[in-house]
Amino acid sequence: MDFSTAYNPRRALGVAYRLVRRAPLTLILGGGLLFLTDPLGRLQGGVDLGSVSPRMLLALLWATSGSCVLQLLRLLFNSYLRIGYVGAVQRVLVTGEENAGDLFQGRGLLVSMVLARLGKWLGITATALPFTIAILGSVALGRSMGVPAIGILGAVVFGVMELVAVLFVGSGLLLVEEAVAIEGLDPGAAFQRSWSIARGRRLELLFYALVMALIRFLGGVVCCMTLCIGWVLVPLAVTWVETAWTESYLRFALPEPEEGIWVERDMEQASWSAGPPPEGD
Repeated sequence: MDFSTAYNPRRALGVAYRLVRRAPLTLILGGGLLFLTDPLGRLQGGVDLGSVSPRMLLALLWATSGSCVLQLLRLLFNSYLRIGYVGAVQRVLVTGEENAGDLFQGRGLLVSMVLARLGKWLGITATALPFTIAILGSVALGRSMGVPAIGILGAVVFGVMELVAVLFVGSGLLLVEEAVAIEGLDPGAAFQRSWSIARGRRLELLFYALVMALIRFLGGVVCCMTLCIGWVLVPLAVTWVETAWTESYLRFALPEPEEGIWVERDMEQASWSAGPPPEGD
């Protein structure tokens, strides 16, 4: 399938809905676990170390190290599960069958997945860091000169440059995880594969990512507005989005079996069940 068709959000979400409906236990379980173990949470806030006693400082360092270990464990499990989730989606897509055991099949790709995800994070961070330093420097310069407008202008200019640079690099690395989990590539090859796919297609890819992020965001809004219902809907939204991402890459990167795939037969059967279109006068 060509890229524009595979990464059409409407098509991908429609197929993902069929896959989740076909294998709800496996895919919702996997999506829920991916949501719960996503290692994106960060400690926020600050502390005045000058007012902290040595005993409290040791306790703080111990708690921080414990949090780092927990985040590392979450990264490892989430990466392992992400590999298995791809296998589960692929089975449903091709055969129409589900097997929850697929979620826990690392296929020897765990190390590659972890290194690829860390490399992706470092690449985006390294891209943003110089601009962030420039923004802080502009603000400091404006204050030292007594002309805040200089700092504001510099912050706006460097902020826009940072956004463009991060979007450019981020879109190029957007499919690194899929390249590892689906094609079994090592981290270096996965970076090259993701970058080559994005070349000339960044706007399409960013639009696709924006739609998927919007669905996850709306799930979070629902979670805040209706706590009890939200905790059910958010994993469903994550499952829907993760399934769409996986299905799109599978359809684009891998050749379809000669005997065809289940989801195409299911969609064809549904169109026949709907009956022929009404004849015109």
